[in-house]
Amino acid sequence: MSSSPEPSLVVADLRLDYRPDLTRALGSPPTELTDAALVHLALERWGTDALARIEGDFALAWYRPRSRTLVLARDPLGQRPLFWSRRGQRLTFASMPRGLHASGEVARAPDLASVAGFMANGQHPRAHSFFDQVQRVSPGHYVIVTPNGVEERAFWKPEERDDGCRSFEEYVEAYRRKLDDAVATRLPPRSAPLATHLSGGLDSGAVSATAARLHDGPLFAFTAVPSALARVQAGALLADEGPLAARTASLHSSIRHRLVEPDGSSPLDQLADGLRLHERPKFNLCNHGWLSHIRREAVANGAKVILTGEIGNWTISAGPIAAMRSLWQERGMGGWLAAAHSLRTVHGARWQGILASTFLSPWVRERLQPSPSPLLTPAFAPEHDATARSWRDDARHAFAAMDFGEYRAGTKASSEVEERDPTADPRLIAFALSLPVEMVMGPSGRRPLALAALGDRLPQDVLRAPRKGYQGSDWHLTLSADRDRLQALVEAIVASPVAGEVIDTVRLRKLWEAWPTGGWDRSNVMQTYRNGFLQALTAGHFLIGASGEPLPF
Repeated sequence: MSSSPEPSLVVADLRLDYRPDLTRALGSPPTELTDAALVHLALERWGTDALARIEGDFALAWYRPRSRTLVLARDPLGQRPLFWSRRGQRLTFASMPRGLHASGEVARAPDLASVAGFMANGQHPRAHSFFDQVQRVSPGHYVIVTPNGVEERAFWKPEERDDGCRSFEEYVEAYRRKLDDAVATRLPPRSAPLATHLSGGLDSGAVSATAARLHDGPLFAFTAVPSALARVQAGALLADEGPLAARTASLHSSIRHRLVEPDGSSPLDQLADGLRLHERPKFNLCNHGWLSHIRREAVANGAKVILTGEIGNWTISAGPIAAMRSLWQERGMGGWLAAAHSLRTVHGARWQGILASTFLSPWVRERLQPSPSPLLTPAFAPEHDATARSWRDDARHAFAAMDFGEYRAGTKASSEVEERDPTADPRLIAFALSLPVEMVMGPSGRRPLALAALGDRLPQDVLRAPRKGYQGSDWHLTLSADRDRLQALVEAIVASPVAGEVIDTVRLRKLWEAWPTGGWDRSNVMQTYRNGFLQALTAGHFLIGASGEPLPF
């Protein structure tokens, strides 16, 4: 099929979005071409410039034997994983680290700095994996290997794209069109069952409602709900999102709404999959129980695809208080005062927070109101990010750090269901970054554009819900009931030489000994235990298992 002077080979794990656009750009090749064949044609036509034209979830290797050139590439947000390792003149690559370890050329050992970085901010250090001597192809990048060496280059950056909108009404129509397109391109075949996450909020609600309007097959929307005790202990947080989710479902007759109740499993039950399937420490360990439960229910109802809304708060529902800094800089005192008044009266924000977000650097805010530090030893203590960014630069920084690869691969391997996130669509990201600041923070408060645009598919009580949702609020109850295994894991981490290099085991033990009997809705308790303590547990479990030390269970 090659039309280039140099024949080449492609191996890929991919799913194309907006396939007709790529097909037209290639001159309408035969419609029976597979996604991989179409991508191969694009690479031979445009070289590595083709990567910016390929839309969808992908990890690929492209080899040109005549010039001895290998290109390894991944999609912009890392929905498919790809790793590599080099020993002398030999380079090996695989979808997951286990493929490299199976070759016998790479010893299996954890990368301590990467695990410390995960504990500090939950993210991957760029170009590194969680295993020693195993490199990661960074999302939105390609690694080019030639006889002269190895180099990683970016082919995608989260940038603005002017869609020509000049009025609020035009932005509303563009928003709806972008969201519809992002959902439509990720739907399964027309008659196939589809599953979605459905919380009581905007992001998964918008995805579910949009899918209901576009998909012809059965649609099952799943909402995780807590036990009665968890509802009580959640305080002002909205632990039970079932009623609001039901309101969204009631507007769309094709949605079959299913409540997923706690199955009694402990967060500790999820640790083994983190090591065996995802091959990384699990972020937000408290959420993986109900997420696994939803996947099982989706499969039981015949669905092979689950639509999520994981990064919608950066795209379709963006309205961060950090936008107040940009509002002050771009619209002056008048626009700022109007938005500040709405934040106070509508959203219940405090003047201290509004003023601090507008005028103080992150470094100053951290010192005035310090948050619990990660449980790291001094050797791996993180440097505080003191950069004062606009809301757009904050979003760019967040997009550049995202990588879903190991999670997506492990999830599909364990459940045979594929998770797709329309809110992570690069076209939607470009649109979100192009928005004038008053579209995300205006006189009416946060998210004026999103609230107007989603008014055609979400109920008003969901659009105007005053409280933040808190799915998975049972985590501390099931973990408290699993005290024997919890103590065994803490003791194993304390006793591990490898874990002790990274984790402050003295603080870990003290937190275990001071395990709260209440107050789980308080911010400092949640940050200390739901964030710091659980991050240390999952990191410690990974370090022990990846280094070959015996695990307690």
